[in-house]
Amino acid sequence: MTKIDFKKELNPRQQQAGASAKKVEVVDVPQMERRELLKAVGAGVCLAVVRCVRASGAASSKKPNIVLCMADDQGWGDMAYNGHPVLKTPNFDAM
Repeated sequence: MTKIDFKKELNPRQQQAGASAKKVEVVDVPQMERRELLKAVGAGVCLAVVRCVRASGAASSKKPNIVLCMADDQGWGDMAYNGHPVLKTPNFDAM
């Protein structure tokens, strides 16, 4: 690790005002190499995939109880169960 010290010089006006010099220390921090980073990210992704697979395997025996239906330009009156005179929506009516 390399340490580099910088000392800020004060101009005469600052010295008269009683200001003190500031010392700034710059420390060289070692960086993670690309290979180490890829290993760490790969291990994290593998653990996440294993956890998701285990969680989905346990839940596969249960039937889902939520149905999400999305439409782009559908108003509240565009379904037969809301009284639309022309549109027929028997599957939505059955739910």
